[in-house]
Amino acid sequence: LLSRAPVPCAGRGDDRRLRGRALRLCRWRRPPTPFHIAVVARPAISLKRVGNEHNALGGLEAYLPADWPRGDHAACLALLGRWAEIGRPIHGTLGLGLIMEEGCSRGPFIPLAFPFLRRFSGFEYPDQGLWQTMSEDATTPVIRAVNWLTIIDARRAEAIGGEHAIRSAVEPACSLHPYDGGVIIQTGATPELGDLNRGEPPVAYRAVARALKPLRFEDYRRWVIFEGLPSPLDDRQETLRWVRRFD
Repeated sequence: LLSRAPVPCAGRGDDRRLRGRALRLCRWRRPPTPFHIAVVARPAISLKRVGNEHNALGGLEAYLPADWPRGDHAACLALLGRWAEIGRPIHGTLGLGLIMEEGCSRGPFIPLAFPFLRRFSGFEYPDQGLWQTMSEDATTPVIRAVNWLTIIDARRAEAIGGEHAIRSAVEPACSLHPYDGGVIIQTGATPELGDLNRGEPPVAYRAVARALKPLRFEDYRRWVIFEGLPSPLDDRQETLRWVRRFD
């Protein structure tokens, strides 16, 4: 939903200033891509480096236009369900989100995106690479966050009491959709922005966040989600504040 038009660059790049903050714009010669899907398969050597077979993860990241469902949001659920059956993920989310750069969640645009992420709690910030790196040493099953559709595998579901316990905690505001290997939790018929400035928190999202809170990873030390925020904001504290935004 937040994007930058491609900027023709001469030489290696082009420096522009926005509100006094210098941004390095990448060299880009193609028009923006409305759809983007990337799959990363972690090599077996990760098992040796990490020493934890449960956390040597691959991943799938996809960007779809916000109007792609054309009013039929059940199509999003069906698509995620098919991917879950194929990939057998341990965790994942689908919802409205901000795209920093195609195929690159981090970069120089965090100061631009941060106010939107603070105001609209329903926005996802797709930075699965950082979460994978930071959570590799976790000794218990963990998840990154929740959103309109949240996937957890059977191991994580059992860690918090199983499907029945989750269903009891989130229904009737939310619904569960089991698949072979886990469950998808849906917070309402359509995704929500959750405009906090207007006092419109996404209530159903909060129910899922409470139910899955014991699984949430918060041990951000070496790196954090938000880096380079202006003073007096603290990068780590703002990272934790965002991770806990539905509490």
